[in-house]
Amino acid sequence: FLTKRHILASNPTEGINSPKLGQSLPKALNSQQIKKLFKYTQGEDAAQKRFNLILQLLYGGGLRVTEHLTLKLSDIDSEEDTILRITGKGDKTRLVPIGDTTAATLKHYIAEIRPQFSTQKYDITKSDWLFPSSYKMGQPMTRQRFFQLIRAAGQTANIPELSPHALRHTFATHLVEGSADLRAVQLMLGHANLATTQIYTKVVTDRLRSAIESNHPLAKS
Repeated sequence: FLTKRHILASNPTEGINSPKLGQSLPKALNSQQIKKLFKYTQGEDAAQKRFNLILQLLYGGGLRVTEHLTLKLSDIDSEEDTILRITGKGDKTRLVPIGDTTAATLKHYIAEIRPQFSTQKYDITKSDWLFPSSYKMGQPMTRQRFFQLIRAAGQTANIPELSPHALRHTFATHLVEGSADLRAVQLMLGHANLATTQIYTKVVTDRLRSAIESNHPLAKS
């Protein structure tokens, strides 16, 4: 700052190594929180069923918010309904498999639930967006509305500061905890570098260490 303004002739900090910054670890939900979240977001009306699918895709597919909002009907495998074609960062396309339960929910949503969001002015079935906006014709659901739905669900299930990114982290963490291949997790998340995915191995290691320290007699003594 001072050298750029010619107050100092030379930079006294040159040659000094920068401090090593701590690695920011993702906050993942545990299995009980996930069960509670789905329990408190069950419902029979169209909005609740749509949101249940949103949750299943976030936790079951690990999608980013933008990837979720820009999903189109044409991105779904028409034969199996278990493969999503996702366009991620840098316009890179990847294939993301979803489980049978989510696939069944998705199929029911497209056939029975999605058309219920049509209005007199707007026939939603003419839109290719999987989650079209109810207010902006021909546009996908807004990020603001998306985050609002997730936060409201977190408050209902007593999970403070719940975010779509937390569910993406939970998807990856639970896969690694279940001994999933790290390369496979990288491909599903759309990480360009495996080093980015390796953060989840540290998350799992920290959880195991915490479990030992809390429960093992030798650790307590």
